[in-house]
Amino acid sequence: MLYLPPFMTMRRCYGKFCFEKRGMRVITTINGNTSVVPATPNGETKRVPSWSGYCTYWKDNYRNLRIRKPTEDICNYCYKIYNFHKFRSNLATTEPIWTPR
Repeated sequence: MLYLPPFMTMRRCYGKFCFEKRGMRVITTINGNTSVVPATPNGETKRVPSWSGYCTYWKDNYRNLRIRKPTEDICNYCYKIYNFHKFRSNLATTEPIWTPR
């Protein structure tokens, strides 16, 4: 099993393939829709596979290639404390969390 870094998503790999190998550029909208346009107005372009065709090719030929999921940059205990304080600050109350005896 070979893992790619987390920033190399399938869409990014598709964009690099279209730009570097086919002379096209992939544009993604805010909604997540993608469109493929020529990188240069008069440049030579090759046929670009559809997104579903690229995904099928990826699954058929690169079964052992995975994209690594992002990991936490702090330990589990610190992460829990961080979320606890974040939750308490969102409540915006003046009540103490605990009272000393």
